[in-house]
Amino acid sequence: MQNLEIVGVPMNRDENVITLATNIASVLGVELVPAEIDAIHRVPRPQAVGSNVQQKPKNIIIRFASRMKRNEFISAAKKKRGLNARDIGFGSDARIFINEHLSKYYKDLFYKAKAKCTENNFKYIWIKDCKIYARKTDAGRVVHISTEADLNRLV
Repeated sequence: MQNLEIVGVPMNRDENVITLATNIASVLGVELVPAEIDAIHRVPRPQAVGSNVQQKPKNIIIRFASRMKRNEFISAAKKKRGLNARDIGFGSDARIFINEHLSKYYKDLFYKAKAKCTENNFKYIWIKDCKIYARKTDAGRVVHISTEADLNRLV
């Protein structure tokens, strides 16, 4: 609940991930001091046979000292939309995504739910506080998805 995941930040051999995080925060308009970060590191991406996963940079996981700071960071990222590597000083237009950090189970469930929502013409699917939600129309009821069995309710 206090973690977020940053995807797409290019890697440098002598990088300082705390500096990267504070640069991203600055671009988003969020004040972030190192004391507000409990832990930060890059994590390996899953290896897929025959894919170019190795060419993509490792994701950055930040564990904040407070959930409030994490939520502020995510809210600012949603408002910014279109964050790219050039914004934080890299010579690339690679997109950078800031998401809630989900367990492998919930990440897989989210991708299955997205596919099911597309198949059944749902207008919205989102994650809030590490929970998956979907809504078919603006005025439709919100469906909470916590297991694969819940995917059957997406009709």
